[in-house]
Amino acid sequence: MEQHERELLIYSIRSGMIIKNGLKIIPPTIEQCLEAAAVFKESFDELKSQGVMTEREIVGWMRSEGLWHKVDDDDIKKLRDRVDQTKVDIYNNRYDKKEVRRYKHILKTAKQLLGKKHGVRTSYFTNSCEGLSGLEKTSYLVSQTTYKDNALYDFEEYSISDVISFWNEGHLLETRVRELARNEPWRTIWSSRDVSSCPLFIQDNNKELTFTQKNLVIWSKLYDNIQEHMEAPSEEVVNDDDMLDGWFIIQNRNREKDKKEKDVDSTLGSNAGKDEVFVMAKPSDKEKIKAIKDMNDGAGTYIHDERMAYIAQQKGEVERIKLPDIQRELSKQMIEQMKGRGRG
Repeated sequence: MEQHERELLIYSIRSGMIIKNGLKIIPPTIEQCLEAAAVFKESFDELKSQGVMTEREIVGWMRSEGLWHKVDDDDIKKLRDRVDQTKVDIYNNRYDKKEVRRYKHILKTAKQLLGKKHGVRTSYFTNSCEGLSGLEKTSYLVSQTTYKDNALYDFEEYSISDVISFWNEGHLLETRVRELARNEPWRTIWSSRDVSSCPLFIQDNNKELTFTQKNLVIWSKLYDNIQEHMEAPSEEVVNDDDMLDGWFIIQNRNREKDKKEKDVDSTLGSNAGKDEVFVMAKPSDKEKIKAIKDMNDGAGTYIHDERMAYIAQQKGEVERIKLPDIQRELSKQMIEQMKGRGRG
């Protein structure tokens, strides 16, 4: 975006108003938000009593009708993982422009596939209790906050549906909010908020912050935290959303790894650091079994799976010394001993 485009959007966000076709949609008050929440609940309860399905029930119905399968859930998870890993790849290859372009193409394709999958899964959600009640809630808010010539609008020229479309258009995509949050003129406004008498947003009559205002504050704080980080990324990384997301993912993985290591040490106590430790769990306790398996690192997981496969093949008791990894270790020791004798 150019400077003048960012300036227009920032003042629009700060005002909280959406102005289109002579209409002015202002932020709701906290009281109006409460009333809208009550409208949602009343509508939801009424629809539920009439037998309208919830989003969760719709997914169950889609499964029973063969419209959605477990493999589709697995595909969504794999695509999410692919999106995350590709962002990490973009960050790790940040000095290679050709590789960055290649991974960005891969990322675009993965996002498109993920969007299509989500589209199928949520295709019936508009007719769910949540979807219909959400429309009732939005309609109420728009009816109470849309003005023309300083008077509540009568919705003669434009219907509620039309104005809801105007209202939705006023919600900026996250990519645009991120660009606004890290650039001028907002950066100076944000940085001087504690010493300036000028408020960040127009707030009168207990009005609620808009969705975009909240998003702008969240990203502004996040960019502050990035700058204060001990291993803060370069400006080039910060200005590239995909690259910065990759940095975020790496930081989160490192935190999870450190937490996991601390949890393992705490669980194993004096046994921490030993080559092998057996931790017991009931076969029915799936969560504990998963937690125990997660204690293994990559090499430990490989050895575990290899042992289980070998034991399954033997169909009976197996001596520890015959396990594949133990055999490899013994062979390695034998080779080292022979090398030692040769040098002697």
